[in-house]
Amino acid sequence: MAINLDSKDAIIREERLGSTVCWDGDLEGFAECTACGGAQNKERRFSQAGICPNGCAAGNLLSIRDAAVIMHGPAGCSHVGSATVGHQAASRINARYEAIGYGDDMNENDTIFGSIDNLKAMAVEVIESRKPAALFIVNSCASAIIGEDIDSLVSELKETYDLPIGTVNCEGFKSQVWFSGVDATFHTLVNTLVKEPQEKRDVVNFINFFESERSYLTDIFGRLGVTLQFLVVNSSVDEISHIGESRATVSVCSTLGTYLGHALEQKFDVPFLKTINPMGMTGFDTWFRGIAEILDKKDEAEEIIRQERAKYLPKIEEIKKKTTGLKAVLAMGAGYSWEMARVLQELGIEILSLSAGHYDPRQDGDNIPPAIEYMTENSTSNFITNVSDNQNFEVFNIIHTLKPDVFFSRHPGFTVWATKQNIPAVYVGDEYLALGYKGTLALANMIVDAVTNRSFETNLATHARLPYTSWWLNQQHAAMHKEA
Repeated sequence: MAINLDSKDAIIREERLGSTVCWDGDLEGFAECTACGGAQNKERRFSQAGICPNGCAAGNLLSIRDAAVIMHGPAGCSHVGSATVGHQAASRINARYEAIGYGDDMNENDTIFGSIDNLKAMAVEVIESRKPAALFIVNSCASAIIGEDIDSLVSELKETYDLPIGTVNCEGFKSQVWFSGVDATFHTLVNTLVKEPQEKRDVVNFINFFESERSYLTDIFGRLGVTLQFLVVNSSVDEISHIGESRATVSVCSTLGTYLGHALEQKFDVPFLKTINPMGMTGFDTWFRGIAEILDKKDEAEEIIRQERAKYLPKIEEIKKKTTGLKAVLAMGAGYSWEMARVLQELGIEILSLSAGHYDPRQDGDNIPPAIEYMTENSTSNFITNVSDNQNFEVFNIIHTLKPDVFFSRHPGFTVWATKQNIPAVYVGDEYLALGYKGTLALANMIVDAVTNRSFETNLATHARLPYTSWWLNQQHAAMHKEA
């Protein structure tokens, strides 16, 4: 389905894509739900944790080098957004840049009488003192509930100041899917910053989180005759304004890139690559051949793939002897759970259970998410599958019941629950950890190190006191009953 870029706000994922944060079963049942258009959204009687879309939106905006961001809400909302900026890469400069982020610290009095005047005063002060290239005002639950008219304020500021100014409406209560906040950011960027293309350039937009493999990717894409524009971390306002002129858009994560990629394709005719991501060997080959086809660089791509295989494949085959037969449990984001499961199966590791942060039955182009489609068609086993948005008590139960050889997570708060049960944990915080053949070898070495060096887990498990009762530890998901 087409994205409604004329809407004031980005439509949340639950309404736009039929997304859910709660599902339980196995891979075969998940495949059936995907084929019929989506899983029924279930409601939990208890929710322990979650991520706010508002903080994710603010964090993305704060990573733009010369843009200013004002969080219109309580101090806690400002903190959540600013906390994500600590991960931003410094690969383009020797020192980290200073994010231009502010919060107007709404209090109880403001929620009764309003605080639009305070917001205006702060916006004027930020524009005149910091001279940003753009200004974004992020809405919060508190300001949305009392109906603050931020859009009218933005219109008023635009009449006075000659710079892009936009509102990002992503109040946390609107969506249980934290990626709705990222979508809200991209919606505002496309409508506020991106200009109509004057000419096409030999540039490929690369949507990613923290650009840790910037130099490696710049090199291999340079051999295809194009440069990369990484989005949005470390980008400037001017760079973002020209992304409609690029020859294509790719993403390191299909969940992250679906809104911006499809929006640029829809509005500016920039092709968006819709394949599995470049993690693992199959992923890299599929992804790189896909972008080469768009760029008409097939021969060059095949030579690069040949070189990567020659350099790394013998080493991967050797270390695979140590990873084959291991059993794993995963708890990651919606895209990375499925991508990492594929990579682990390439290393001969058996997946016992996969917990995804949320579930999108379709992407914005109305296609099934490539990573899910690949696994439902090619998985080597029918593993337990559930959707759980950072619910620690559910993940803890799964680990306790299945007792895997190793646990994988993209969120550091999850790893402790495996470690306290004497299970080695691998934290996949870097989205490029398993990038291509090089990354697959690095991941395999990390896995072998984790399952071999066990003293930390053993010592912690010996002294740790677990917070959950025997009653909860004896509960099992429906799919586990079937396995038993």
